Amino acid sequence: SGAMEVVNARTGQRLQLTTEILDDVERNAVGSLDILGAATRVAVPWLIVHGTEDETVSHKEAEALRAASPLSATRLLSVDGAGHTFGAGHPWNSKLHDTPALRRVFDMTLAWFAAHLAPTA
Repeated sequence: SGAMEVVNARTGQRLQLTTEILDDVERNAVGSLDILGAATRVAVPWLIVHGTEDETVSHKEAEALRAASPLSATRLLSVDGAGHTFGAGHPWNSKLHDTPALRRVFDMTLAWFAAHLAPTA
């Protein structure tokens, strides 16, 4: 039929995937959709944040991005035991979603920005 239905493991949402998506991936696999290739061209300090128990994207993907980066200023922050959303949900509820993992991500990201973004004059 030219289409396939996929169920999002986290949300249960049913997504329609068509051959247009496959065609786009095949056309651009060496160009704009080559994520590891893009990682080799990162020219600014880069913080990669990833949960070790991410059920959507394997932690190995984050490790591969870090390994592909040419910069010593690239850091992989692995959040032990955290999943894809670090415990957050939608809609946001601070009583439910302000998890230790998410707080660590916020704190480390703010510290990274403070260390690597120069104020403008």
